[in-house]
Amino acid sequence: MDFLILCDAAQVAPDSKLYTLGAGLTFIGRPVAAGPQATTLPPSRFALAAGFLIDWNDTNEPLSVRVAIEDDDNHPLVQLQAQLVVGRPPQAPPGMEQRALLALPIMMQFPKAGAYHARATIDSHEAQRVVNFRVVDLPVPVFPPPGPPAAG
Repeated sequence: MDFLILCDAAQVAPDSKLYTLGAGLTFIGRPVAAGPQATTLPPSRFALAAGFLIDWNDTNEPLSVRVAIEDDDNHPLVQLQAQLVVGRPPQAPPGMEQRALLALPIMMQFPKAGAYHARATIDSHEAQRVVNFRVVDLPVPVFPPPGPPAAG
């Protein structure tokens, strides 16, 4: 594992560059209804950007990647598992590590405000990165639905 970054948005370009917006988040907002009226609110939106350094001897072989958002008790709330195969570019000198980049947009409902973390692991190397963050409530005003037009 090279890095794991929490950000507003992330994308990997075709030329293998990682673009991030609002990188290094510590807090994520959770929309909650302001007032007693129960309503469905939009999910929290953010992204994870990850970089994996692949040893020369592990290139051209399938590697297992797992990325998860977990609560403070390490229970996964969102989890992605995939296989990654990284090749060797022809211009790379023998023995050079290869970097694989991953950008994951995430939309999810957090069950409550509090401490959470993102965890990324690759294969059985026990290599992992953990990023801690807090979810904070963002009160959103909820207006009652419009009634019938006034007679007049």
